[in-house]
Amino acid sequence: MPVMASWTGRFLNIFRESDTFNTAEIAAIERLVGSHAVLPDDTKSEEIDLEACSIFLDDLASAAQIIGLRPAPRRYRESFTPNYRAIFPDDTRNYRVDVLEGCLDQPTGIYVNGDCFELSAETVCCSDALHAAWAALGAFLKRWDPGAGSTADGMPSTSPKRQELCKAFQTFDFAWAGLERKYINELIAIEARARDLIIKAISCEKKLYEVEVARTTLRNDVHEKAQHDLVQSVCRLNSVANHRRKGRDDLGADILVAATMVASKFGSSSALIGGADTVANDAGRHLAADVLQSFEAVRQYLREVEHRLESVDPHLCNNVGLVARLVDWEESWEVGQLYLTNEPLLYTLCDFVACIQRLQVVEPKLTTMCEDCDVELFLALPRLLVLRYLTAPEKQTHLLHNLLPHRFLAASGNSPVRPGTELTELARHFQQATRAVSGDFSQADPNDPKHVTSMDDAAWKVFAHAAVSDMSDREDGPAATAVGDFMRAIEWWSVEVQRHCPEDWNQCSAVLVQCLTKNVRSSTNFQIGFLEI
Repeated sequence: MPVMASWTGRFLNIFRESDTFNTAEIAAIERLVGSHAVLPDDTKSEEIDLEACSIFLDDLASAAQIIGLRPAPRRYRESFTPNYRAIFPDDTRNYRVDVLEGCLDQPTGIYVNGDCFELSAETVCCSDALHAAWAALGAFLKRWDPGAGSTADGMPSTSPKRQELCKAFQTFDFAWAGLERKYINELIAIEARARDLIIKAISCEKKLYEVEVARTTLRNDVHEKAQHDLVQSVCRLNSVANHRRKGRDDLGADILVAATMVASKFGSSSALIGGADTVANDAGRHLAADVLQSFEAVRQYLREVEHRLESVDPHLCNNVGLVARLVDWEESWEVGQLYLTNEPLLYTLCDFVACIQRLQVVEPKLTTMCEDCDVELFLALPRLLVLRYLTAPEKQTHLLHNLLPHRFLAASGNSPVRPGTELTELARHFQQATRAVSGDFSQADPNDPKHVTSMDDAAWKVFAHAAVSDMSDREDGPAATAVGDFMRAIEWWSVEVQRHCPEDWNQCSAVLVQCLTKNVRSSTNFQIGFLEI
């Protein structure tokens, strides 16, 4: 085999000294001319058809091989990273259209994760050289005109000579290899720097793990700093990779601390909201667990991906597994920032969730609405919220104030928030409606499961039933009329809760449904053994 290769090489060297092309070579060149003809004269990547360009490059490599031209040395590919070695597995020409696209763009920098990485002057010069070789090769191919007549040896008379065409081929190939070497090596360096964010997060996670293992022998401030550093690193990752949500970088470690405290406090039967039963703790426990679990899911991702960094796309927003965890992390931590770090607001949320859970016992329709996330549920929830405020304003002021701050008077000093004129008038109307139906409470059967022992609880049950049921479900009579009149008045407030700040209400209603259905976010279902990068 080596003897044959040597003989073939000498033969080709002799053959190249002539200006003739054989039939196979002429056919290959004509294919190349045909694929070049569909390319635009102005070689800008936004105007060029990349598929057509890829065909041209394949025809060019094929023609060069048929003519017998040796490719420029490409041993430099051996130093490429595994990802690029998979793209360039050997020393063949392997003209990649994306390399040419980068050349035609003539960039001076590449943006990755929002940062601009400047290309070196050497790479820019190599790009210019390839651009010039591309133009020169195109000019030679345009001179190949099979319809202009032929000489005795069968070669078109206006075509470039063999020596000219071979020189253009070789100039292009060497220019291509020069750019490929510089460009790919710079991409490898840029990608390594672009992965620094995730590498730093991995380092912070390992540090926190070590601190947690040795926590009994370390100061609390060491653990707090390790937590803070990891949260800050996750925030930075979120800001550049989380394209599906807001990409926030301001969700601090105080949320994690608050979630840990709430999980511990609300997990105890002695920590009851307003003297109620443990049902009132459900929402707090659920939101705290959500924050902790989403953080743990991010940590598990970092532990696993440490051993697969070459699989991480340097454009971090392209990593589906990372983005999925960050989306869940941001959503749960936004909720945690609002409720877990604000104890009065958390207590009002817990009270409202507990009230709805108790209402479900006597209103099976409400249970079904929650399970199905029926559209009627999202009409009933704002009505129930306003009603709960009216029956127990001391327990619900903070939640309603968060959604409708303009309906309350501004607090001064240590004085509590007080309702504005419109809310005060609504409360007066509610008291009148409650008195109108108070006779129904006194006639209640103590053995009836719907029997209630307090006027407030009774009013809540009656009006809550009206908020959940259709108007047609109400009976005739003075009491029913009073309830119906009041519910028509409260509907305006229900609409305002939804429309004053739709984003706030959407978040609140989503939290309510999540707590009522005890849904667990997808972060807890990620199987690290089958990690999707």
